[in-house]
Amino acid sequence: MRARALCLALAFCLKASTADVRVWQDVLTLPTYQEGPPNPNPPFDQFEATKFNYPYTLRDSITDRRVDTAWRAVYVENEYLKCSVPPDIGGHLYTCVDKISGQPMFYANPSIKKAQIGYRGGRWISPMLRTR
Repeated sequence: MRARALCLALAFCLKASTADVRVWQDVLTLPTYQEGPPNPNPPFDQFEATKFNYPYTLRDSITDRRVDTAWRAVYVENEYLKCSVPPDIGGHLYTCVDKISGQPMFYANPSIKKAQIGYRGGRWISPMLRTR
């Protein structure tokens, strides 16, 4: 009974909302530093405590080749905000722009470069997140 009441209340709130929300998929082109081939010979040492990856390959060849890459992006927009989420590079919020002032809400990295982070390396993170 409580679940039914909650569903009815949620449906009423959604119908009462007059703001239109658009969601669409598009392409976001960003300069991306290329990753070299993974190391097929991972460390196999039973006494190694820091990089024991067997049977997985190591992704440790980060290059300085910068190529424009088209990434899928999901955009969500309402009357106040326009946000983008690239699912292929982690699915995190990448940009969010306040449509009233035209200012971005936080810093968005202008390029994608993977780093030696994580168990196997070759991960992309956005270390700079500054709010305005």
